[in-house]
Amino acid sequence: MYSIERYIDVFETYKLGNDDTFIKVVPDRGGIITSLFYKGKMILYLEPETLYDASKNIRGGIPVLFPICGWLQDECYKIDGISYNMPQHGLARRAKWTVIDSFVGEHGTDMTLCFESSEQTKKSYPFDFRLIYRYELTDKGLAIHQSYINDSDKDMPFYAGFHPYFYTSDKTALTFDTGALHFWDSVNGCLKDVKDPNNIDFSAPEVNMILLDAHAGGVSMTNKTDGWVISLNYDDVFRYVVIWSLEGKNFVCIEPWMARPDSMNTKRDVYTLRSHGVLNTVFNINCKLS
Repeated sequence: MYSIERYIDVFETYKLGNDDTFIKVVPDRGGIITSLFYKGKMILYLEPETLYDASKNIRGGIPVLFPICGWLQDECYKIDGISYNMPQHGLARRAKWTVIDSFVGEHGTDMTLCFESSEQTKKSYPFDFRLIYRYELTDKGLAIHQSYINDSDKDMPFYAGFHPYFYTSDKTALTFDTGALHFWDSVNGCLKDVKDPNNIDFSAPEVNMILLDAHAGGVSMTNKTDGWVISLNYDDVFRYVVIWSLEGKNFVCIEPWMARPDSMNTKRDVYTLRSHGVLNTVFNINCKLS
């Protein structure tokens, strides 16, 4: 039986699901999903101390990236000739989101949250906007339904993404199905070929791969040691997949992005949402036990 439970764990927290399949959502910390358990298996990694300290970026869960993914050169870009500063991965993951709806059914549960522009956000991003995300949990896994709404009288450039941290007790036992042939090595700053998708050197201090030609619509990862498989499915607007990990940490991030870092400056792959337009899209994390 699915349910929604509200409680305080430093911040207001919502638990959606049942005893062995559930998510936890913290609206005040970027509307983030901090936990995903599927049939008793821990799918997402989290460092709780980064969640509880509001001055820190959360390491874990599924941070929301908007209106940019990655970094900007000197954390700066221009709109209409005016310079603006924006931190890595944008504004949404640092903002307070508002719960606007929820639902509990026999076969699933969901919660809808909103993040909207303010005078504060306009100091970094001069647009009126709303993000409406519906987190839907079912027996298959998690779906994140997104609506990007431009309330401005001018076109709005952005490129959104997600930064899910997947738990693993043994990175050497992971296998990937991405279909990618080429990637940008962000650590060494060079283009490389994908010679063997299952021979990633996770013993390196950092792995940071931008897959340039992954399967359209989805990739998957098998976690043999922990006994589960995830399939990430997304719409064509998400053109890139980033694989990121750090030595000594029990996570691997698989991140769908709409564009590459610094695209506000390079203008490469930026999505332009027309005045008073809406972009609707979805990102699924389907799970099964192996």
